[in-house]
Formats: sequence, C-alpha cells, structure tokens
Amino acid sequence: MTDMIQKNQIDKNLNQCSRVVMSIGTIDIMKMESDLAITDLKVLIDKFNTTNPNTKLAICTIPPQYDPYLSPKLQQKINEDVDDFNSKLQNLTNDIDIVDCNFTKSMLMADGVHLNPGGTNNLSKKIDEYLKTCI
Repeated sequence: MTDMIQKNQIDKNLNQCSRVVMSIGTIDIMKMESDLAITDLKVLIDKFNTTNPNTKLAICTIPPQYDPYLSPKLQQKINEDVDDFNSKLQNLTNDIDIVDCNFTKSMLMADGVHLNPGGTNNLSKKIDEYLKTCI
C-alpha cells in the first residue's frame, strides 16, 4: 500500500479530498511485532502526507483476533500485539487522526478474523461519527 500511495495509484483524485479514512486489518500482526507494524505504518503515513499534502489522514484502530484454529497461547500473544499496536497508534500524532472503533470479539465472524455485519456496522458508525466532526 505504501508503494501504491507513493505512486498515487489508489485514486488519482485523492488530492482533491480533504479527508481519507484508512481501515487496516490484523493479518500482518500475526507475522510481525507491533513495533515493526507501527514503524511500517509511520512510513506509510509519511508517504501519504508527502504525496497528499492537502488531505488529512485518519486511521482506524484494528480488531482483535480469535481464530479458533490457533493455540490459546498464540491467540493471547496476537491480541497482546493488537492491544499494543492500538495503544501505540493512539499515541501517533504526525498529522493524523485516529478513529477508535472499540472492536470486540462479538463483532467478528466465526473465523475470528473478519468483521461480521455488526462489526462492519460498528466500523461504519465510527467512521461516520469521525467525519461528522470534520464538517
């Protein structure tokens, strides 16, 4: 995504937007520590801000995972990383806003990873609430 932002391949009209809200998932948290995920996100933010200087970026917090096929110990580690990531995300202040979605286990599909309709509605509601503050 960082490369796509830098090359302005996401949307050629993005510079005309005053706000962009980005929602990312938790799959990569399984593959990396939260510190590395935040470092990568900072690179993405910097490239976004450089490429789109007139557009304010907001990033949504990420949901926990409850994959039934993972061991309880691994599941606990992943959710500790999710909590740590969200905490560090809240502390980022390099010209971005944070949309705190307050995701819960009940907002996930049976696979424990993807949002169910209630989770999607929650995400939409939180983004809508954020955008209303920007008017």
